[in-house]
Amino acid sequence: IKIITVILENEGFVVLAALNAEEALELVRKVPHKIDLAISDILLPGMNGVQMSKELLKLNPLMKFLFISGYSAETLGEYGNFSEEVNFMSKPFSMARFLNLIRQVMKHD
Repeated sequence: IKIITVILENEGFVVLAALNAEEALELVRKVPHKIDLAISDILLPGMNGVQMSKELLKLNPLMKFLFISGYSAETLGEYGNFSEEVNFMSKPFSMARFLNLIRQVMKHD
């Protein structure tokens, strides 16, 4: 989390980091319409990233999501429909590719 936070802040993003889905939900409850993008692993302890995204959308229907995982999009199919070009990135990845996908997700409607 720390390296991604530093890189995103260096790119001009304001970052709110959470260690799990429950903590992320609490952060969003405090400022629901000020968060544009949530970046999450799909497999989290407790509530998974997809379940969390559904709860976050209830708080902010305009929020966008970028999911990351050490597993492929095909392997994670039971959790939802993921696309490397739209909303998903497999680990490991380069920071340039990561930043590019963030920009694509933010433009996508």
